[in-house]
Amino acid sequence: MGTSFLVSRENLGEVSAEIEKYLLTLKATKKECSTALLLLEEIVVRFYENAEEDSKQCRVRVSKLFGTIYLKIYSKGTSYNPFDSLNSWDTESEEYLRDIIFRTYSSNLSYSRRNGQNIAEIYVHRSENRALYQTALSMVLGIVCGILMKQLPEFVSLIIEENILRTIQTVFLNALSLLLAPIVFFSITTSFSRLSGGNEIGRIGGKVFSSFLFMTVAGTIAGFFVSKMLFASVGQMPSLFEDISQASVNSNTEFSLHSFLIGIIPKNFVTPIQNGNMIEILFVSVMVGIAMCVLDEKVASLKKIFEEARTLFSRLMGMIVSFMPFVTFSAISLFVYKCTLSSLLTLISYLIAVLVSCLLIFVLQAFMILFLAKVSPLTFFRKILPHLLTAFIVPKRNAFIPITLEYSKKKLGTADKISFFTIPLGAAIHKSAIATCVMIQVVLFAKICGMPFTLYMFPKIALMTILLSMGSNGLVCLMVVLPIAGIPVSLIAFSMSVEDIVDRFRTVTNLSGDLATNVIVSASEKLLDKDKYEK
Repeated sequence: MGTSFLVSRENLGEVSAEIEKYLLTLKATKKECSTALLLLEEIVVRFYENAEEDSKQCRVRVSKLFGTIYLKIYSKGTSYNPFDSLNSWDTESEEYLRDIIFRTYSSNLSYSRRNGQNIAEIYVHRSENRALYQTALSMVLGIVCGILMKQLPEFVSLIIEENILRTIQTVFLNALSLLLAPIVFFSITTSFSRLSGGNEIGRIGGKVFSSFLFMTVAGTIAGFFVSKMLFASVGQMPSLFEDISQASVNSNTEFSLHSFLIGIIPKNFVTPIQNGNMIEILFVSVMVGIAMCVLDEKVASLKKIFEEARTLFSRLMGMIVSFMPFVTFSAISLFVYKCTLSSLLTLISYLIAVLVSCLLIFVLQAFMILFLAKVSPLTFFRKILPHLLTAFIVPKRNAFIPITLEYSKKKLGTADKISFFTIPLGAAIHKSAIATCVMIQVVLFAKICGMPFTLYMFPKIALMTILLSMGSNGLVCLMVVLPIAGIPVSLIAFSMSVEDIVDRFRTVTNLSGDLATNVIVSASEKLLDKDKYEK
């Protein structure tokens, strides 16, 4: 969908008005239109000033693709980038002042040159479903690629598999491994350091944290038993864990309290990082986080440094995860190429296990609301259903915090002082569905490797999963837990093929838990507006 406009310096105002009308028909907001037109006018003026006499006119293409609206400005002539001056930070120059708007909206701008034309692009509106479209496209292309590989000569398919598809997966997993230690350390430390405050905050925080912890522990146990039942018939599949990560399957399944404690407490602070021992890093993280929580204001500056470090490494992780569509493509391609009936049934069993486990967490939330808040859980789920459906479509829990706060107050009658504590904290540390899914994956991958996952292994893996899930995302948690269980990290590629679907179930389940905890704690503090709740 799109249309083109011819614009020059003389008719800029008139054409801008036409473009604004068209943008509004594409569902862009007034604010988005104003920003885009301001950028457009400055770009057109710059193209005009630097164009040759016979090319003083620009063509503006307004397009909408998968919900994303953007403008492309085409100008013929010699090479000229209107954003070049952004690299200069001379605050005394005229260009610096002219560039302020470009600096403000630099993430919405890009430049390229093709066929003798300078092309500037303005993103007017980025679709919230962009990730969904990318994932869907990656899956479709992956299926097509896998089918084509089946038709090609075996040696050609082998070259594609080893040099392209498995390379993508290896690079991705290696990049994630690079960030594992700092992500785990700073995430866990800052999560525990936040649990401080006065008597009231301490009391409310204790209730909120207990609720989140209870749901996470129960979800982990549910994931273990559900997966043990559903994966009973799953057999070993060596072709699914070809040695990408150089990990080896560990056949030691006995649990010893002595070896567990010896293996969890390091001799010094340096050894865990040198050896990449995630269990020891986790122990140090928890201890430092608790100490910072107790010292509170005395280490306020240190807390700030840790928060900034967490933000830095989270940003780096986000940059790596942005390449997930390529990983999804490679995972789907390999799955389709090597697909057998048993592997397809195993993947379906995995999705069913996730769905059943998430439903069990919903049931647990219902009982907690009924017995702890003493209000109807049916009313709760009826009211939050529209909000959960929105979260399923756009699985970005942090972005939903302001909406969730408003929704909880208006629809559920929760108190502001409880909501403003519970909802942001829940987005940071409540990951019961993540812990559940990680446990399911560990049990499944153990079966695929032919390694028995017994009750003796459960305490160690469950503890690591619960603690890690509270401070990191599911991918980080899984990459740490798998080597502890002696399972090849390369098996992550198997679940990546449906990761986007699973992530939506996790987001909805965790968000429901945040709201349930908000209701329970508000009721326990006698601050729940029951008239508004029952309305």
